[in-house]
Amino acid sequence: MQSGHAQTVSTLAASYTITDLGVLPGGTVTEAGGINNRGEVVGSSGAINEGGTFHAFLWANGKMRDLGTLETSPPFLAGSSAAAINAHGQVTGTTTLDSSSVGFLWTAGFMRPIGTVKGGVTYGYAINDQGVVVGQIYIPGLPRLPQGDRIIMPLSGSEERYRI
Repeated sequence: MQSGHAQTVSTLAASYTITDLGVLPGGTVTEAGGINNRGEVVGSSGAINEGGTFHAFLWANGKMRDLGTLETSPPFLAGSSAAAINAHGQVTGTTTLDSSSVGFLWTAGFMRPIGTVKGGVTYGYAINDQGVVVGQIYIPGLPRLPQGDRIIMPLSGSEERYRI
């Protein structure tokens, strides 16, 4: 730049709104995990204390809904966390089931496991508008799959397929 010449730099101020999602009953903390184009938010909410549990939630129209867990053992072991939501309101994440972690698909008020292979644990990370879930599977004692390999697993009793 030549001496004596001014340089004008223009920036646009960011415009945003912060929304308090609240907490689930008995909770002290909420963490958002995903949002869709309709402004519906998913994540986990719970208490940070000894024995505190977190549950997946869906926040829509100003209200937080507890998505629950699949765990059947004592309640202090039960937990869930939602990671993503698609345009149709389907949610994926991870929950406890038989004291292990398993990915889930939540649709229209019903949570179901996305399955596992050989006693491994699964995690649901994202879901597209066709309901395909992507995530991670860990099978103790087996080497990791080469990058790019995928496992496609059907839900029990369903024609739907979910990519892990």
